[in-house]
Amino acid sequence: MGRRRNRHPRGTPAVRRARPGRRRLALPPARRPQRRPPHHLLRPAVRRTRPPPAPPAPRPARHRRPPRRIPHRRARPQPRREGLRRGGTVRRHATRIGGLTLRSRAVEHGGPSAFALRVEDGRGRSLVYSGDCEPCPSLVELARDCDLLICEADGDGPGHHSAAQAGRSAAEARARRLVLTHVGPGTEPGEAVALAAAGYPGKVAHADPGLRFVPGAGREEWIGAPARPGRSPGA
Repeated sequence: MGRRRNRHPRGTPAVRRARPGRRRLALPPARRPQRRPPHHLLRPAVRRTRPPPAPPAPRPARHRRPPRRIPHRRARPQPRREGLRRGGTVRRHATRIGGLTLRSRAVEHGGPSAFALRVEDGRGRSLVYSGDCEPCPSLVELARDCDLLICEADGDGPGHHSAAQAGRSAAEARARRLVLTHVGPGTEPGEAVALAAAGYPGKVAHADPGLRFVPGAGREEWIGAPARPGRSPGA
């Protein structure tokens, strides 16, 4: 049998025995090898990675003032309106503004639509303005028993009153006072008042600039003095 080599189980050579007649050499002690598990038992290295950042912590709920609620604004009550249509045109109209009641009535103007207006207050005083119109039952009905009738007297043409016709319309409506306005250029104010007074038994006046007329006042107080210079008539 051959000589059996004295080797370390792991393959590290051991200190050889010196042959007789040779000097032994001092070798450094062999390092004990580290024992490692078999390769199939080694686990693959796990790569260390940073964990994902944690989500931010929820902020504490702040006390928020509730939204301001704007109170619902109620629509202002609209004045009462009443109308009667005939042939596609409103023939009469009524409304109330403040302490005044306004009524209108369609009158004859010979073409375009025209309306007369009656205004009454809470004490029963009334004023009627004819506007441009010719004598017609609608004006007489609207001006019935009014305190003051303001009637235009532009002439005898269609769609207008003459001064004499204005007096007759005031008499039929039993108006307490008559004021002539819009007198035509061919007639003087004094002459127009005389023509109207011929067919009307009440007081007649002309709407001179600056005069003030008070519906429902006494015989001597229904015509006010002219306004002072620099002041409006209603001041």
